[in-house]
Amino acid sequence: MIEAEVHLSLHNFLRSQTGFPAWHHHLTMARLVARALRVGRSALIQVGAVCGYQGRYRTSFVASALMWRSGVVIVAPEAIQQRLLKIEIPSLQQWLQVNKPIRTGDAWVGDGFQGILITSPEAWLKAQFAGNNAFPPDIPTIIDGVDDLEDWVRDRLTITLVPQDWEELILASPENAKIIRNARIDLASKILQHPTNPYECYLISDKEIEILQRLYSVLNITCLPDIWKKFYYLFQHISTPLSLSP
Repeated sequence: MIEAEVHLSLHNFLRSQTGFPAWHHHLTMARLVARALRVGRSALIQVGAVCGYQGRYRTSFVASALMWRSGVVIVAPEAIQQRLLKIEIPSLQQWLQVNKPIRTGDAWVGDGFQGILITSPEAWLKAQFAGNNAFPPDIPTIIDGVDDLEDWVRDRLTITLVPQDWEELILASPENAKIIRNARIDLASKILQHPTNPYECYLISDKEIEILQRLYSVLNITCLPDIWKKFYYLFQHISTPLSLSP
C-alpha cells in the first residue's frame, strides 16, 4: 500500500538529513496525501501558521506525489514553484531513486504523461472557469496554499472598469456614444444606491443587469476593447461582484 511505502521512504530520508527542519507531522501528512491519491477523494490538510509560513510541510506531499504511480498536478505560485523545482523535488528524487518526469506548464501534457506537472493558480483557475479540459478531472491535483484560494478566485473574476475604459468604448463604437454614456450614468446611479457595508462588495441587481444587457445588445462584441470583451465573457457566464468607477 502506498501509504506504508511513503511512510517508510520518507522516514528514512528525514533521518538521513542532517539539520533538516524539524516538523513532527511530516509522516502523518505524507500518509494522508498518499491515501487521498489512492482512494481518489478530496482532502483538506491544515498545517498550522508557522509551518505554513516556513513551508516545511512541502517535503511530505512531494514525496507522495513522486511515489504515486500516475500523473499529478501541483498548483503553486511562482516563488513556491522555484523552491519545489530547485530544492524539494531534486533532493527527494535522488534519495527515492525515482525518475518521474517533472514539467511546468499551463495545461496537462498528454494522456501518456505519468509525471508531475507544476502550474500556477492563474493557469489552473483559468482552465476551471473555461471548462476546456486543460487539466483533466481524473488527474489528482495538489493545491499548495489553498488558504489563498478565495483570493485567487476573486482576483481571477474581478474586472475593474475605470473612466478611461468607458472613453475607449465610445471610441470603439462611436455610433453608440449616447447609449454608452447613458448606460454609464444609469449604472453609476444604481451602484451608488447600494447601502455601505464593510466588504465594499455588492451583489449585482436585476436593474444593473438589465442596463448591461441593453448596452451589450447594441455593441459589436468582436470589435470591443479587450477589457470589455473579457467583462462580456464573465458577465455572460458567471455572477461576479461588479467593480466600476463611475
